[in-house]
Amino acid sequence: SRSSLLDSAGLRGCTAMREFTVPFKPEELLAQPGDDRLWASDLPPVDEWPSEEVGAALDKLIGRLLSSRGLAIAEDASFSLIFACLQSWRRLEGVQSRVADLLADAARRINAEALRVKPKTERAKGDVAKGEKAKDVRTAAKVVVFFLRWTLNQILRMGSADASLLRGGGRGKGGGKGGRRSRTNSALDVHVEASLEEAKEAHKAGERERCGLLTELLDLLCKDAMPWLWMGDPTAWQQVAESVSDGGFLVLDNLDALKHRETRQLALKCIASPLLQEGHQHSSLLVATVSKLTHCLRGSDGADRGAPFAADALLMAHTTPLPRLLMVELTHLCTAAELTSQGGLQRALGAFLVAVAERLPHVVLANISVLLPLLDIDCYPLRSAVVESIGQLLSAEGRNLPRGARCSVVPKSAEKAEDGGDGDADGDAGEKAEADGQDGEASGAGQEAVVRFAIEPATKKDLLLTLTTRSVDKTSWVRVKTLQTLTNLASKRKRGGAVLPREEWARVLAMATRRLQDSASSTRKAAMLLIRTLIENHPYGPALKGSGDERKKAELLCQEVQTRLLQLQAEENAEEIHAAEEVLANANGTGQKSRRRLNSKASTSDLADEVQKGLDEEAGAEGEDEEAEGEFSEQAERKRKAKALRRMFDCYSQRARFVELLDATEERLRGLLVSKQTSDVTEAIGVVVGMRLRGLPVADRAFNQVL
Repeated sequence: SRSSLLDSAGLRGCTAMREFTVPFKPEELLAQPGDDRLWASDLPPVDEWPSEEVGAALDKLIGRLLSSRGLAIAEDASFSLIFACLQSWRRLEGVQSRVADLLADAARRINAEALRVKPKTERAKGDVAKGEKAKDVRTAAKVVVFFLRWTLNQILRMGSADASLLRGGGRGKGGGKGGRRSRTNSALDVHVEASLEEAKEAHKAGERERCGLLTELLDLLCKDAMPWLWMGDPTAWQQVAESVSDGGFLVLDNLDALKHRETRQLALKCIASPLLQEGHQHSSLLVATVSKLTHCLRGSDGADRGAPFAADALLMAHTTPLPRLLMVELTHLCTAAELTSQGGLQRALGAFLVAVAERLPHVVLANISVLLPLLDIDCYPLRSAVVESIGQLLSAEGRNLPRGARCSVVPKSAEKAEDGGDGDADGDAGEKAEADGQDGEASGAGQEAVVRFAIEPATKKDLLLTLTTRSVDKTSWVRVKTLQTLTNLASKRKRGGAVLPREEWARVLAMATRRLQDSASSTRKAAMLLIRTLIENHPYGPALKGSGDERKKAELLCQEVQTRLLQLQAEENAEEIHAAEEVLANANGTGQKSRRRLNSKASTSDLADEVQKGLDEEAGAEGEDEEAEGEFSEQAERKRKAKALRRMFDCYSQRARFVELLDATEERLRGLLVSKQTSDVTEAIGVVVGMRLRGLPVADRAFNQVL
């Protein structure tokens, strides 16, 4: 009878707790297993019961959970009742929220029970974790994790339908602004608005319910005493960890849930927290996570939804092997058959690579050998993404890395090598990054040092060479992306100078000048924008003159610098002779050579003053150092002067080369002024006017042609 079924579902007595294995699908529990494991036996027909009787059965179950501290959820009758409610979820409209609240409360009580069971002393923890009481708590926790994941799946599915109805609500036909409406239509509009308000409130309640279920699901894995509890049974931890990770991936199926910031963050924590938990084997979990992340990129909206979600998941788990495993797996997918059959996968992979390079530049740089072969694949979205990723790496130098990241390159040395010492010294940050590159964490006070991203000068040069090589790609979209990336690098500034190294500006200008004759109009437009950016942000001083004046000025300055270098070399030789004479004087006890030595030193003092004056005028970036006595201080000062003179020589040579290239650019721009393409003419006029405003004589003829 119905009353007997109600009594059996209401837990008439306490039964023994059986072992439970989390299934892959709930339907697997409908078949009786060969061993004595918990399964869905004698399911009550709750879909045929009135709502009052279902509520009464849940009330009795709640009483049993209160008295047993949540462990009664793993008994046969309790398990069958909750299983039947979830199986008939859509038909039980009145008790859905009660079931979700019941499971969340059971999870909290089981967590508290695990904290009570955990011993206080370290010696007894290992034995108690394998005892019967801890085993019962683990079994109940596994049951609740299984039900929470299933409940979350049901709520997310229903949430999608409710959200679509909510988005579909509006004024309807004839409900626009203005017009005549009858009293009936007015009353209908009021009713529709009231229904929409109720739907919005229900939507907010659903968001809170989703966040609560995700929080309890995550707490059953890693809150308070739960990590200790799972250490006693590695197999059970594997099952629970996979279930928690699955709960995080369920959010991907609901666009509205994914847009909710708190829900998204909790879902990402559910994916990353099992991988970050120490003391367990993560190999199978890593393989499963990589497979699921790959699957989310294969979807129809993988570029818009899956790629940012996967990149955020890697950001949370960047200290684990997950980033490299996923990148290697994605490179295996980049075959002709896969990319041709799935057009959405191309865009999703491209968006994912760009997002990861923006969030985790150190991870992408460490795995750049895996990504560079993608430039040889006949798929222009991937090649464009790799080009943009290289630009992200170059522009991310000096940026703070996430907590726990390591950078073996010292940013101070990298910044000095970029512009020959004329840049951001930032000694404190460099020392902090160097210390953290060795230890990963600061010692002593317990505060973590700030780790800044840095690239070796040789690696940066190779990346720039790879980037500029893509300017002759066979696809115009890749060429345009390359020019846009270089424009972004030339326009961005960092402490001490531009992101684009000073010695690369002339080479980039020559490449952009050649691209002015490209067959695609979009490429020519991007090349002219790059030229304008290079002229506006060049690092060669406040003004540039014509090539003739610059060539003469550069030749004179280079001769002067070489003369000063020879003088410094002569001083160094004289110093060596001075040291040798002093050694001989001390050995022989004669003062004649000492007088000769003093005369030699006095003869070079005036020349040293002139060199110091010229360095203060031409290369005053290093400033004046404190005067130090002794032979070693003079030698260090001489080396500093020689280094500054060489930097001056390189700077003026590059400046002369840059101005010479502007002549060739002006000739190409004059040709584009008579082009049949309107975009070519307008962009060329903009570049010529910009050169004219900066006072470049090379733009006179082109500007007259514009007039």
